Amino acid sequence: MKKNLLPLSVLRIFKYIPAFTALVFAAMLNLVSCSAGKEEGSISIALPSRAQRSIDGQTITVFITGDYVAKKTVAMPSSATAGVAGSNASATVTFDSIPSGSKISVACAVKNSDGFSGAIGVSDEIIIIGGTEQTAHVTMQGISLGNSFTMATAPYVSKLYYTANPSAPDFECISLPPSCTYKFTLRNDDNGDWYYYTLSTALCNSSDLAIVGIPASRCDVTTTILCNGTEVLSLFINAW
Repeated sequence: MKKNLLPLSVLRIFKYIPAFTALVFAAMLNLVSCSAGKEEGSISIALPSRAQRSIDGQTITVFITGDYVAKKTVAMPSSATAGVAGSNASATVTFDSIPSGSKISVACAVKNSDGFSGAIGVSDEIIIIGGTEQTAHVTMQGISLGNSFTMATAPYVSKLYYTANPSAPDFECISLPPSCTYKFTLRNDDNGDWYYYTLSTALCNSSDLAIVGIPASRCDVTTTILCNGTEVLSLFINAW
C-alpha cells in the first residue's frame, strides 16, 4: 500500500508555523496595548485665585461628575495670576485615566468660613477623547445663602444668590448648568419640624410648595448643590 506523503515544500512550511504564530500573537498584543492606552483621556482645570474672588476658604475642591466620578481637594491658590493657564503650575488640577467617551462635568467649589457663603463654578458637559488632554473651562462666582428673615423679602423661604457680580441686581438667584439640582433642608425653628425639597432652581419659594404653617422667617436652612447627583457644595444659615 502506498502512503500519501506531503510534498517536501509543504513540510517546510509547517516548520515555520510556530514562529509565525508567535509573531502574529506578539503583533496583536502590541496593537491591543496601544489601543488600550488610547481608550483613556485626561482633563485639566486652571483654578482661580483667592485674590480674584475675595474667597477666604483655604481649600478648593474639584469634582468630576457624570459617567466618571472623582474629586481632589487642594490649597486655594493665592496669587493674582493663579487662574491664568500656564502662569502658575500649582494652580492647575489634572485628572487622568478617564474612560474615552465618558460624558462628564467639572465643578469647582469653595466654602467660606462663615458657612453660608462661598464660590462655585460648573463646566458644560464634556465628552472625553481617548489619548487626549482636554481643558475644562470653569468660571467661579461668589454665592451666598439667604432666607426670608435675613433678606426681609417674601414670598420665598430661601435662595442662593450671587454676591460677587457687581453688574448683577442684588439677590439675583444663581444659575448653573442643567446638570445641577438643589436640595433644600428646612427646619422650623419654632416647632422643630423638618422639610425636604430637591428642586431644579436655587429658589425655594413658599408660594410654590406645600409648606403649611411654617414661618419663612423662622427656618434653619441647609442648601446642597448637586452636579449629576454628586454633592459639590453645602451651605447653612440660621433663622436669626
